[in-house]
Amino acid sequence: MFRPIVGAIALVLALPVATATAQERLQDPTERTSVNAREGGGGANPQWMLESTLVSADRRFAVINGETVTVGDRVRGARVMQIDVYAVRLRTADGMVELTLSGTDPKRVTGGGAR
Repeated sequence: MFRPIVGAIALVLALPVATATAQERLQDPTERTSVNAREGGGGANPQWMLESTLVSADRRFAVINGETVTVGDRVRGARVMQIDVYAVRLRTADGMVELTLSGTDPKRVTGGGAR
């Protein structure tokens, strides 16, 4: 008689614990990650933040610092040179910088300064 009630109570008590641990492990893939490019290659303040890209056969757009840009546009003193699915290349006065969606540190690409 009491066995089904005890089992139901145990299930109800265990449910919030299981839900909390499952939520801790899940990460929102659209959540903004750490800064993926820093001013001058190592400052504390972000210069550019790649938020998303849209790449199709006839269009290429990126959202950097909340602004939608395409190849040739300027954002905070840098010119957008290339937009790929997971990365954008910018030409700065110091050379080329690659922003990535993964939130990793920027890659300073060798060659080619501002033109």
